[in-house]
Amino acid sequence: ASRVDWNRYASTGELTTVTYRESKAATVVFVVDGRIDRRAAPGDPDARDLCGYAAVRLADDLLDQGTQVGASVISAAGADFFGTDGTLAPATGTEQSLRLRALLRTKLGVTVDDLDTTVGRSFAAATGDADAAGRSGRSAGSRGLPGGRRRLTDEVPAGAQVVFVSPLLDDDAVRAVERLVAHEHATTVVSPDLTGGESAGTAVERLRRAARVRSVTGARRARVVDWSPDEPLQVAVDRAGARWER
Repeated sequence: ASRVDWNRYASTGELTTVTYRESKAATVVFVVDGRIDRRAAPGDPDARDLCGYAAVRLADDLLDQGTQVGASVISAAGADFFGTDGTLAPATGTEQSLRLRALLRTKLGVTVDDLDTTVGRSFAAATGDADAAGRSGRSAGSRGLPGGRRRLTDEVPAGAQVVFVSPLLDDDAVRAVERLVAHEHATTVVSPDLTGGESAGTAVERLRRAARVRSVTGARRARVVDWSPDEPLQVAVDRAGARWER
């Protein structure tokens, strides 16, 4: 009786019930590629710094919207596995943002504070001593497989959306995207571009990375935010979003 639509019954004489659907917050897991520490130029932040920065900034936006956010750090890759080093179960709220920062600081030596959204040499200057201190704590052991080997997809809850943050500097990163999509996770790749140099070697790497971007946006159905650290991250996100809506 509590589910009868009495207003409709009074006006039409039809006896109907009201169906309620429970509203659930979306779940997004950030998978941060922590395997590569390459820099675009001496004195610039390296790949881990940029990936950590992007993950925190985008996660904070989602947490502000009430989204459940989790995270996992990729520390190693092989022919048939992706090793993770640190996982943060999905949750909401300001404390989750602090947990994400702590995870990146502990596992990658990356410190992300309230910095300007333009990431370039100013980012390296702003991190300063904290970045150097974190880097001194990075050891070869932190890059290996911790304890028991676990598959990357074991760390992502069923039905969760994934934001894969990676510079896409090797084919293992593409395989990670393939695996996530194959397990039916809607996947968005956020990729800082570290191939902006003028050397012949950098030009070749730029072509290879462009091919990987095309690869993950093809039949694999992942969306890509191709981000040059010379511009604000939000500009790259907005540009990609406009392209996806076409």
